[in-house]
Amino acid sequence: MNFWTSSDAFADILDDLERYEANQVTDFLSVDGPNSVSKAQMLRGLTDEQREAVLAPDGPLLVLAGAGTGKTRVLTTRIAHRLEQGDIQPAHVLALTFTRKAANEMKERLERLIGLAARPMDIGTFHAVFARAMRDLDGAFGAPTQSTILDEKDQRALLKDALKEAGFFSDVLNNHTPQQILEAMAHFRMKQAFPDKIADAPEKMNVDAIFRVYSQAKIAENVLDYDDVLFLYDKVLDHPRARENACLRWRMILVDEYQDTNAVQESILKKIASAHMNITCVGDDDQSIYSFRHADVRNILEFENRWRGAKITRLQQNFRSTAHILAAANRLIAHNRMRHGKTLVPTNDPGNEVVSSRFNSAPGEADFVADEILKLIAQGKPRKEIAVISRTASVLQLIEQQLIRRRVPYTITSGRRVADRIESKIIAAYIRVAINPLDETALLYAFESKKRKMGATGLARLKEQARAARVGLEEMMRSYAQSGGEIGANGQRTPSSIEKALSLHEFLDGLERVRAQISLLAPPIDIVDIVIDISEINETLEAERNRGTAKNDREQRENAERKYQQQKANIESLRIAASEAETIEDMSANIVLSSDRDELANDAVWLGTIHAAKGLEFDSVFLPGFETNVIPSPQSESDADAIASGGVEEERNLAYVAITRAKTNLVVSYADSRMVYGRIQDGGASPFLKEALTEAA
Repeated sequence: MNFWTSSDAFADILDDLERYEANQVTDFLSVDGPNSVSKAQMLRGLTDEQREAVLAPDGPLLVLAGAGTGKTRVLTTRIAHRLEQGDIQPAHVLALTFTRKAANEMKERLERLIGLAARPMDIGTFHAVFARAMRDLDGAFGAPTQSTILDEKDQRALLKDALKEAGFFSDVLNNHTPQQILEAMAHFRMKQAFPDKIADAPEKMNVDAIFRVYSQAKIAENVLDYDDVLFLYDKVLDHPRARENACLRWRMILVDEYQDTNAVQESILKKIASAHMNITCVGDDDQSIYSFRHADVRNILEFENRWRGAKITRLQQNFRSTAHILAAANRLIAHNRMRHGKTLVPTNDPGNEVVSSRFNSAPGEADFVADEILKLIAQGKPRKEIAVISRTASVLQLIEQQLIRRRVPYTITSGRRVADRIESKIIAAYIRVAINPLDETALLYAFESKKRKMGATGLARLKEQARAARVGLEEMMRSYAQSGGEIGANGQRTPSSIEKALSLHEFLDGLERVRAQISLLAPPIDIVDIVIDISEINETLEAERNRGTAKNDREQRENAERKYQQQKANIESLRIAASEAETIEDMSANIVLSSDRDELANDAVWLGTIHAAKGLEFDSVFLPGFETNVIPSPQSESDADAIASGGVEEERNLAYVAITRAKTNLVVSYADSRMVYGRIQDGGASPFLKEALTEAA
């Protein structure tokens, strides 16, 4: 048996290996197990619409499951019921998800329902299941063998190295990030395979040639990326015997979050279900928000046309939100035209009215949101039941700053927390080594945070000398600086060594300035300002911004300006935290310099984008930045890909997803003006707000 090595994203492939192979020996485990429940218990408590979906006969079934309607329970109970009937063996069940978390939740629920019988089933993400399927083929039908699957970081590194080695692509790397190039190649590949289903994209680089270079590099190193797994398995299934084997292996197929499938995933599903057509797809067209990842909402919209004999059921009873929140969501989504149509029905009390608040500017909005969060916490609401959700991460920055001012623990999923951003790491490194001269990691990070005359080779030599002399690295740096540099063969110090010594001297003098302030018990804000000065962070960021804004490409200029403004905001967030701290030690223990996300997440206010919030729910939700030029995004009306995939309708889906995260309290706010890319941008209420809160005539 050939084994594939894998990244963390595919660890469950290896986790499931022994379970799957044991299944081949025992055929399948008995449905009866120590934890299994009876058929009556299984169906008890289901609503009429849930029961209809669970008991539907074999064949193509689409379950349109609205937000908070119990779709996972329906999926798992349908599997358990079919096994209880005896028509399907556990080893013949395939359940596909988009996240490992969702797959694990499904496995746990099934084990509670049917005990050990759940073990032989294939339950996992599309990538994990089909990577394992190809590995099991052991090279047959053109399936790859012993290939390593790259994670996204490894993909970027391989691409960058391949393009540099190719030489003539230096202009591409100068004008585009590796991530941008990977995204362009993904679009190119999807367009090549499914020309009728993917919109054209503007050519910003020679994607065809780049793709060939990248593909050759993967072949040379015998590696695959995420897209390869799906495309290669789809190609394997073009072999009749491979397709027949897959149909025999998986005789009951279930797909979660079907609205998020793309063209190649749909192609695979059609092939592995071609013999029996026994497939159940659960999804919500109203929550289709991933067209930028090539999700094709037409898969769910055209289900009846694509799957012969298809049946559609609806889950509309919502067990999550109050009636007022659901009324807003229903009014909003009714404005979409590309949808099957359904109305969420509340099972909870009317609850509080949805609150809409207007502010003159974004800072006023941020103050309001932070103050309201403090009130909820004072009332005894758990912090982890409070969320701030926005269309863009930039809207969250001001609110993050205000939570820091109020010392409210938070976790941010839309991007990196202040503590994890490079500007904060540099400042933290200077403070750490100023307090503890033996903190070599912080010493090196601070020294290498800007370009100096002594590079990696010189530092490595100093580290070796420090080890040999059994002294700290800082002491060896100081010794070199005081010596004035190395003496050459002519008995004189070389110019380069003199420059290195001066560079070290400048750095160490800066550290002593920080230490002097700490010894004088100076306010933390003064210490942070000194670090900002000696590290020249502002100058470095400004120089980087100027290089970016000097480029010819408008998008690159705007990206450079946006990055600069975000970095400046990050530094300001750190200064705010410093001004609130009593001592530098207090600041080091503060949320800003803490990198322990897990501890914060146990009871912390959740901040994130709508995309990051998908699948989550909170008692109280704040939706700041619900305004023109934020949601709907301006790109939804101008970008070719966005328009082709529904444009404004997908933006309305995003607003619908945001609203339906709330269980009891929903506060929507907007500002008349907001700073964007360094410029004041007019705001005002999003048209979606009027749609959600205006009663139908």
